[in-house]
Amino acid sequence: MSRADISQAMEVHLKNLPNRPATAWENVNFNPTTGVGYISAFMLFAEPNDVGYKDSPYIQRGYMQVGVHWPTNTGAGAAQEQAEAIAAWFKRGTSLANDGITVIIDKTPEITGGSIEDGRYVVRVRVRFFCRVQPA
Repeated sequence: MSRADISQAMEVHLKNLPNRPATAWENVNFNPTTGVGYISAFMLFAEPNDVGYKDSPYIQRGYMQVGVHWPTNTGAGAAQEQAEAIAAWFKRGTSLANDGITVIIDKTPEITGGSIEDGRYVVRVRVRFFCRVQPA
């Protein structure tokens, strides 16, 4: 079990988002189309929480940050709607299985306020998770 398994469970779920726009995946080349919205996804892991000694399991927490990158001067509505659709797709209580692990979305996803970055209006969705990990 590794962080890669957790990342894959989260990414597969995002890939299945209905009407998902083009996506910039972590460490994969991506060239956005001018005037067209897209999303980006990055995993951020917190410090593991050891619940025992030696070979006992630990709790891995973290979040997937999904950026909604929309053309500027088009209003906030479409970007906000996309952010809300992503948050609803990762609703609190969702369980994602992958290769013997279960990733649980334990909090309602957080949607940040928008800002202008690199000529695009950007709203971020933070999807918090935890996973009980049994060391190899």
